[in-house]
Amino acid sequence: MNRHQRLLAEQNCELQRELDGFVETDEIVKRNLDRKDKVQQIRTQVDEVIKRSIIEVKSRSPIRGTTARTSAVTYHFHEQPASNTYTAGGHTHTLNNFDTI
Repeated sequence: MNRHQRLLAEQNCELQRELDGFVETDEIVKRNLDRKDKVQQIRTQVDEVIKRSIIEVKSRSPIRGTTARTSAVTYHFHEQPASNTYTAGGHTHTLNNFDTI
């Protein structure tokens, strides 16, 4: 009977170690997902600020004659920008990574 009790206790300890490993792995995955969400939030906020800045620059920029064109150049260094389209001159354009507008 004692032998059987020790065997069960050893199995219980082994299962507990395995369960602790699963919990630790789960926590690591959770932290990584939280970071990805935070990075995406920051990217979205930066893209919104860039859009507002472009609009503000265009609205304040004086026109210097009939043939002169003013434009703001903004670089997008995102792997996945929050928005990859913009409108300029009445036309909608799609950006690829590292494009300029």
